[in-house]
Parts: sequence; structure tokens; C-alpha cells
Amino acid sequence: MTSARPTTRTLGRYCGIAFGLLCAAAAGGSAQQSGSDDAVATGPSQCADTLQPANLMRVTVYQEVSAKDTASALVSQLDLVAQRIAIAVRTALGAAGDAVPQADSLGVWMGAGRRLPFVVVVRREGAGSWRRDTNSDTISAKVTNLYAGALRSIPPDSLWMVWPDGYAADSVVFRLMLIAASNTSHLSATTYSLFAVYGTNGLREHPALLMKGQPSPWYPTDAEYRGLVGDVLLQFAIDTQGRADMTTIKVLRPTAATLSTSPFAHFYREFALAAEEAVRHDRFYPARIGTCPVRQLVQFPFSFSKP
Repeated sequence: MTSARPTTRTLGRYCGIAFGLLCAAAAGGSAQQSGSDDAVATGPSQCADTLQPANLMRVTVYQEVSAKDTASALVSQLDLVAQRIAIAVRTALGAAGDAVPQADSLGVWMGAGRRLPFVVVVRREGAGSWRRDTNSDTISAKVTNLYAGALRSIPPDSLWMVWPDGYAADSVVFRLMLIAASNTSHLSATTYSLFAVYGTNGLREHPALLMKGQPSPWYPTDAEYRGLVGDVLLQFAIDTQGRADMTTIKVLRPTAATLSTSPFAHFYREFALAAEEAVRHDRFYPARIGTCPVRQLVQFPFSFSKP
């Protein structure tokens, strides 16, 4: 009969994974609120009292570039073009210099990231251009009109860049994303630079937390007998009922390469199975935006160690 051994479990931070899923961190086995208020979740379309003052927080809306080619020489040049656009937007809002204006009139920010309905083209020779594109995320008409006006104010010959050496293409196409956050700690790994555009109110978010009193995973008998230890990292979504959606579960560690080459692959698999079985029965407080429960994608590490 397998015995239950204590394992270390921490609900891990996993940011920027998918639109509609929020990122959070919490201590394993703890039901205390995380200190993070990152505005990185997609808000519900409606919720009875979600716009009450107690459910709002101040956020800054940042602009970033989205392009297929991420070569560093190209990215640095696109950043400069994007910066011109961000400055034009701030100017349209009445800000001067590097000041980030407050723009509560643009509405409450209810999403992690939104792709603006514009495509910008920079050419090796000739003036740059931009066009409207309906293939975008839902974003308020006020924000769309703000950007349209800012883009019109930029002379076409100002949408240019120093062409990177050896870059064969005659033009570069990119799009603009808007991301709201109370801080940028979770955005530090982004490929492109972020430019603060304006400040506004956003919905307050609460991460999913593991309920207290959840049982420890079982320790595989043969691994325990041999004194073996191991770490497992799972990724899965927590639904609005506070349960792991087992259709989304992935084993991130041990990796497939480890399982195919390690002489201990059998034991790694048993550790992973024990972790998955624990998650299947665990109960969480679901993540919330305002008062509305939302799905959350998390990374959940387990550490199996000898008692």
C-alpha cells in the first residue's frame, strides 16, 4: 500500500499564455491572497456589481508591437516606429513630453491584451502607411478612434526606420497591442519594448488559490523504497468552480527528452501520475475579476522528497 508523503506544492506564475486566462501566484497549501494585482486577465462581458469602486484599481495601458519577424536588429527599429505612434497618442490625449495622461473617459479596462484594428507597413523605400483591419480583438470604439486620429496625425514619411543590414524584405508589416497592468513585472519577458500610453481604471483581479487542507499526493512505493526524489511541473486551467480542468493538463517537467533518455524514466512517470492524481482531487478558490469567477491557466510544481 502506498503511503502519503508531504510534498512541496506552489501555485506558480504563468503569464501571457492565452487571451482570457489570467496569471497569478500563491503559496502552496495557503488560502491567503497573493500580493500581485497584475491586470492580465480578460474580464467577463458583464457582472452585476463588478464596476463598483471596490472592484476597480488603477492601471496603465501599454502599447507593444506584434510582428512575425523577431530578429533583434529589426525589433529595435520597430520599437522606434511604435514609440512615435505612442507619443502621438499621448499628445492626442493632451500630454506633453513623456507624461502619461489619465484617460478615464476611455472606459474601464476589462482585458489582458487587445489587438488594435490597424496594420502598419514600413517600407525600405517610400513612405510608410497604415490601414484598418477587421481581424482584431474587441476593443472600444473610443480607443480605436483615438488611435486612428493619432495615426492620421503622423506624416507618412515619418513612418520609417533604418533598414537592418542584410534584411532582404522590402517592407515590414506589424500590428499594435494594448496591455493593461498595475505593474510590468510579468511583462518583462516581452520581445518588444512597452510604451505607456495612458492611465485608467481597470477591474481588480484575484488569483486562484489552493484551499487549505488538501491531501498530499501519494509517494510512489517503489520510488520511496529506493529513496528516490523528483520534481514535477504541471500546467492546467482552473475552472470557475475551483477544479482543475483535466483536459488541459500538461506535464512540463520531466520533459519528453528526460523520459526518453533517463534510466529513471519509470520513476519520473510515477511521480507525474501522482501529481496529476492529486490535482484531480484538489479544490481551489477560483480566480476572479471584480466579483466574477474566471478560468486561470497555472503552472503547479510538486517536489517529492524523502521524509
